[in-house]
Amino acid sequence: QKISEEIVKAVGGMDNIAGSAHCATRLRIVLKDNDKADMEQLDNIDLCKGTFVAGDQLQMIFGAGLVNDVYDVFSKYTHTENMSLTDIKEAGAKKHNPLQIAIKSLSDVFIEIMPGILAAALLLGLTGVLNNLEFVQNNATLYAINRLVTIASAGIFDVLPLAVCYSATKRYGGKPILGIVMGAIMLSANLTNAYDAAQGLATPETLSLFGVPIELVGFQGGIIIALMMGYVTAKLDQFFDKKIPDAVKLLVSPLLTVLLSTLLLFTIVGPVGRTLSNWITTGLIWTTENLGVFGYMLFAGVQQIIVITGLHHIFGAIEAQLIADTGTNFLNPLMSVALMGQG
Repeated sequence: QKISEEIVKAVGGMDNIAGSAHCATRLRIVLKDNDKADMEQLDNIDLCKGTFVAGDQLQMIFGAGLVNDVYDVFSKYTHTENMSLTDIKEAGAKKHNPLQIAIKSLSDVFIEIMPGILAAALLLGLTGVLNNLEFVQNNATLYAINRLVTIASAGIFDVLPLAVCYSATKRYGGKPILGIVMGAIMLSANLTNAYDAAQGLATPETLSLFGVPIELVGFQGGIIIALMMGYVTAKLDQFFDKKIPDAVKLLVSPLLTVLLSTLLLFTIVGPVGRTLSNWITTGLIWTTENLGVFGYMLFAGVQQIIVITGLHHIFGAIEAQLIADTGTNFLNPLMSVALMGQG
């Protein structure tokens, strides 16, 4: 309560607060006038580990766990408890240029699914250790536990495009269930597995849609496509909800949204997304192969600066695409080295 009162006083009073939310480590506050905030006073508030303004938001670093407790009290004290992270970003979006808005929205998508990815990644590390222990392999119970851990660790990575499509649809204002439906369509068993098709192990069925050939290939590893489909699905959902009469909206709006989204997935979004993904992957690989140490320095040098702005979650899409396309992720070691070097 004391922290909340001090924050309100330091930002220019209750009337200057437009909204609040929090992410994993930071209390995020949208102010009507950022110039009224006393940054020095905010930095000196108990338990606050740093304060800065990034575009539309005043961000106060409290750390994982603690920020939840601070937000619970602060939001009630300032009557902003019903705002989501999406709401607060939209409240301050007018202070951003279009590029900043686009990048921040992509960050939001990965913040939403980050707990699942972190859980799976930690379980993946655990099973990697257990697999190398002989007594685990020789003990039926320990072996069974390890097998279950292995299954749990692979779960979200098997359906990552679905998770991304769900999160993107939710972030851009559509019904989350429609994002799940579109993600399921992207990974449907009725489509030829994308990895099998790429290796020549399976031949996909080809349809003729108004004379245009459409290959029925799945979108395993299609993170960029999933982001795009989430946006498309959300906007179509909003459009049909506005245009269709209430009497038939429940039946007709989801039907048209899913149908049109599916057509766009196979005719426009899928091909364009695959091309964009290839460009990103090829560009990163070219930079590291042709610029050598300078290519690595370029990325590692700006990576922590990007973290300060909170935009680093967008790298999740690029890393996932790198793994899908090349089987490796050379960005993560660079991030680690940059962080340790500065530490």
